[in-house]
Amino acid sequence: MTRQICLIGYFEKNLGDDLLFKAFIENTSFSEYIIPRNKTIGVSIEKDVRTPTLLERKIGFFNPRDIALIGGSLFIETEEKPLFDLKKRLIKKLAKNKKRGCKNYIIGCNLGPIFFEESYKETIKYISKLIEFWTVRDDFSYQLLKELAHCRVIKAPDLVHSLEFKVPELEKKSKKMAVISIVDFEYQTSFTQQKNSAEYYASLLAWHSFFESEGYQVVYASFEDSVDVPAFHKYIGKGEIALNQGDEISSLISNSDIVLCSRFHALILAASMGKSVIPFAYSNKMKCYLEDLGHVPTSISAPPSWDGKIDLNLPEDTQKQALEHLQELRADSSL
Repeated sequence: MTRQICLIGYFEKNLGDDLLFKAFIENTSFSEYIIPRNKTIGVSIEKDVRTPTLLERKIGFFNPRDIALIGGSLFIETEEKPLFDLKKRLIKKLAKNKKRGCKNYIIGCNLGPIFFEESYKETIKYISKLIEFWTVRDDFSYQLLKELAHCRVIKAPDLVHSLEFKVPELEKKSKKMAVISIVDFEYQTSFTQQKNSAEYYASLLAWHSFFESEGYQVVYASFEDSVDVPAFHKYIGKGEIALNQGDEISSLISNSDIVLCSRFHALILAASMGKSVIPFAYSNKMKCYLEDLGHVPTSISAPPSWDGKIDLNLPEDTQKQALEHLQELRADSSL
């Protein structure tokens, strides 16, 4: 019997999350992939993906369906609310699904930030009892889950590392090109340690000027147009920005010489493509990723210099490792 699966994650036309969905779908063998109604995945996928029909929404699904939670920031706690309060509906959904004999998976979801430590740990313990296996990308989350979880825990590279990018060459305005991935600093609630948005945008402008003084063409990259583009026009106001349309951002990074990474998946794409990076760690997930590779983020308060450049030099088997933990799920999806 083939199995259907419902995907839960961030469906707001964010390139990083869309690439995670693509990697998951193209490397598993479920009979159907179902996403929330009125949502889409903004990258091309070599399998059919659908939303629930009107009848399914009215009377419920006829057939048992597994659930996969996909994304790195699904278990973030805020200073105002503990995790359990934030995830009540999700926990209820997972419990109901398990009771029906279906399977739940968590793919690439890291832990933290944590503000209510005791209740956070108890919530993670309970969620893990509802899960077949849980994969994470960083050592902090892996060690904490090994201590707490009642399911199988796997540490593996980000799923986007499993993808092969075949993108066209771009015509550059100069011999060298620097790409700056921009975020709406105030929109990103996970900026927990650096709360001065003026400093962030001032630093981007300083790096922009530095790159131009070094003979680079500078292009900004939007990973989520609805938030990144307004921030670019409001705070930067010069240069050009590439939109998250088709393969434009992947092609831009592939053709770049260096990438200043504000967004986590700008870092992942640049690393996968062997590009030099300047990483601004706006969240724990980027900080942990860099630390696992033996690096530290670039301080946004530091004046621009080539001292901030990092060559990540990923292990040669990174792509293979990113796929290995899906082999069990691929077999499971065909049962």
